[in-house]
Amino acid sequence: MASPTSITESAAKALAHATLGNFAAILEWTIEGDSYDEIVDDAVAEFGEDVITDVAGIKNVQLLKACVRFVLWREVTSATNVQFNLSDSGDSLSLSQLNDHARKSAKEWLSEINRLRIDASLEADGLSAGALVASMTEITRSDDPYEEEEASSEYSA
Repeated sequence: MASPTSITESAAKALAHATLGNFAAILEWTIEGDSYDEIVDDAVAEFGEDVITDVAGIKNVQLLKACVRFVLWREVTSATNVQFNLSDSGDSLSLSQLNDHARKSAKEWLSEINRLRIDASLEADGLSAGALVASMTEITRSDDPYEEEEASSEYSA
Protein backbone atom coordinates (compact mmCIF):
# COMPACT_ATOMS: atom_id res chain seq x y z
CA MET A 1 0.00 0.00 0.00
CA ALA A 2 1.44 3.33 -1.05
CA SER A 3 1.64 6.22 1.39
CA PRO A 4 -1.05 8.83 0.79
CA THR A 5 -0.03 12.04 -0.94
CA SER A 6 -3.25 13.86 -0.08
CA ILE A 7 -5.97 13.71 2.56
CA THR A 8 -9.63 14.68 2.50
CA GLU A 9 -11.59 16.45 5.19
CA SER A 10 -13.69 13.33 5.81
CA ALA A 11 -10.52 11.21 6.17
CA ALA A 12 -9.11 13.70 8.68
CA LYS A 13 -12.35 13.55 10.69
CA ALA A 14 -12.27 9.75 10.59
CA LEU A 15 -8.65 9.83 11.81
CA ALA A 16 -9.61 12.09 14.72
CA HIS A 17 -12.56 9.85 15.64
CA ALA A 18 -10.45 6.68 15.44
CA THR A 19 -7.69 8.29 17.50
CA LEU A 20 -10.18 9.18 20.21
CA GLY A 21 -11.46 5.59 20.26
CA ASN A 22 -13.84 4.73 23.08
CA PHE A 23 -13.41 8.18 24.59
CA ALA A 24 -15.60 9.50 21.75
CA ALA A 25 -18.63 7.80 23.25
CA ILE A 26 -17.86 9.21 26.70
CA LEU A 27 -17.59 12.72 25.28
CA GLU A 28 -20.51 12.08 22.91
CA TRP A 29 -18.44 13.15 19.91
CA THR A 30 -19.46 11.88 16.48
CA ILE A 31 -18.49 12.55 12.91
CA GLU A 32 -22.14 12.97 11.94
CA GLY A 33 -22.67 15.48 14.76
CA ASP A 34 -19.87 17.69 13.40
CA SER A 35 -17.77 17.16 16.54
CA TYR A 36 -14.56 17.12 14.50
CA ASP A 37 -15.22 20.00 12.08
CA GLU A 38 -13.44 22.65 14.14
CA ILE A 39 -10.66 20.20 15.05
CA VAL A 40 -9.87 19.57 11.37
CA ASP A 41 -10.07 23.29 10.56
CA ASP A 42 -7.70 24.11 13.43
CA ALA A 43 -5.35 21.30 12.38
CA VAL A 44 -5.15 22.69 8.84
CA ALA A 45 -4.37 26.12 10.31
CA GLU A 46 -1.75 24.58 12.63
CA PHE A 47 -0.23 22.98 9.54
CA GLY A 48 -0.09 26.41 7.92
CA GLU A 49 -2.69 26.24 5.17
CA ASP A 50 -6.16 27.67 4.65
CA VAL A 51 -7.81 24.60 3.13
CA ILE A 52 -7.03 20.91 3.42
CA THR A 53 -6.83 20.48 -0.37
CA ASP A 54 -3.63 22.58 -0.33
CA VAL A 55 -1.86 19.84 1.66
CA ALA A 56 0.00 17.56 -0.74
CA GLY A 57 2.89 15.14 -0.54
CA ILE A 58 3.71 12.25 1.75
CA LYS A 59 5.62 14.29 4.34
CA ASN A 60 2.97 17.01 4.41
CA VAL A 61 0.19 14.46 4.92
CA GLN A 62 2.16 12.97 7.82
CA LEU A 63 2.56 16.44 9.31
CA LEU A 64 -1.15 17.22 8.87
CA LYS A 65 -2.11 13.93 10.55
CA ALA A 66 0.14 14.84 13.49
CA CYS A 67 -1.56 18.25 13.60
CA VAL A 68 -5.01 16.57 13.66
CA ARG A 69 -3.97 14.39 16.60
CA PHE A 70 -2.39 17.31 18.47
CA VAL A 71 -5.44 19.56 18.04
CA LEU A 72 -7.75 16.67 18.95
CA TRP A 73 -6.02 16.02 22.28
CA ARG A 74 -5.81 19.75 22.98
CA GLU A 75 -9.58 19.97 22.48
CA VAL A 76 -10.18 16.92 24.69
CA THR A 77 -8.06 18.60 27.36
CA SER A 78 -10.17 21.72 27.07
CA ALA A 79 -13.42 19.74 27.17
CA THR A 80 -12.35 17.86 30.30
CA ASN A 81 -10.69 20.69 32.21
CA VAL A 82 -13.44 20.57 34.79
CA GLN A 83 -11.96 17.47 36.34
CA PHE A 84 -14.39 15.26 38.17
CA ASN A 85 -15.17 11.62 38.86
CA LEU A 86 -18.58 9.97 38.59
CA SER A 87 -19.72 6.67 40.06
CA ASP A 88 -23.05 4.89 39.97
CA SER A 89 -23.92 1.29 40.81
CA GLY A 90 -20.29 0.18 40.77
CA ASP A 91 -19.47 1.91 37.46
CA SER A 92 -17.14 4.85 37.52
CA LEU A 93 -15.86 7.43 35.11
CA SER A 94 -12.85 9.59 35.78
CA LEU A 95 -12.67 12.60 33.52
CA SER A 96 -9.58 13.71 35.42
CA GLN A 97 -7.77 10.63 34.10
CA LEU A 98 -8.97 11.39 30.58
CA ASN A 99 -7.76 14.96 31.01
CA ASP A 100 -4.32 13.77 32.14
CA HIS A 101 -4.13 11.36 29.20
CA ALA A 102 -5.17 14.10 26.77
CA ARG A 103 -2.54 16.52 28.12
CA LYS A 104 0.23 13.95 27.76
CA SER A 105 -0.95 12.97 24.28
CA ALA A 106 -1.09 16.60 23.15
CA LYS A 107 2.51 17.14 24.33
CA GLU A 108 3.66 14.00 22.51
CA TRP A 109 2.01 15.05 19.26
CA LEU A 110 3.40 18.57 19.55
CA SER A 111 6.88 17.03 19.82
CA GLU A 112 6.12 14.93 16.74
CA ILE A 113 4.98 18.02 14.83
CA ASN A 114 8.22 19.80 15.74
CA ARG A 115 10.27 16.77 14.64
CA LEU A 116 8.46 16.53 11.32
CA ARG A 117 8.93 20.27 10.71
CA ILE A 118 12.66 20.00 11.43
CA ASP A 119 12.93 17.02 9.08
CA ALA A 120 11.09 18.97 6.37
CA SER A 121 13.36 21.97 6.89
CA LEU A 122 16.48 19.83 6.61
CA GLU A 123 15.12 18.15 3.50
CA ALA A 124 14.39 21.55 1.95
CA ASP A 125 18.02 22.47 2.61
CA GLY A 126 19.15 19.29 0.83
CA LEU A 127 20.06 17.40 4.00
CA SER A 128 18.66 14.11 5.18
CA ALA A 129 16.91 13.77 8.51
CA GLY A 130 19.41 12.91 11.22
CA ALA A 131 22.32 14.37 9.23
CA LEU A 132 25.07 15.99 11.25
CA VAL A 133 25.41 19.66 10.46
CA ALA A 134 28.67 21.26 11.59
CA SER A 135 31.07 23.96 10.57
CA MET A 136 34.58 24.76 11.70
CA THR A 137 35.95 28.18 12.40
CA GLU A 138 39.58 28.88 13.18
CA ILE A 139 40.14 31.67 15.65
CA THR A 140 43.62 33.13 16.17
CA ARG A 141 44.99 35.91 18.29
CA SER A 142 48.03 37.98 17.48
CA ASP A 143 49.03 37.96 21.16
CA ASP A 144 48.27 34.30 21.95
CA PRO A 145 50.20 33.49 25.14
CA TYR A 146 50.18 29.78 24.33
CA GLU A 147 51.70 30.09 20.89
CA GLU A 148 55.32 28.93 20.82
CA GLU A 149 57.89 31.49 19.89
CA GLU A 150 60.04 30.59 16.92
CA ALA A 151 63.57 29.63 17.85
CA SER A 152 66.11 32.27 17.06
CA SER A 153 69.08 31.33 14.89
CA GLU A 154 71.30 33.50 17.05
CA TYR A 155 72.91 31.97 20.05
CA SER A 156 74.43 34.11 22.74
CA ALA A 157 76.71 32.78 25.37
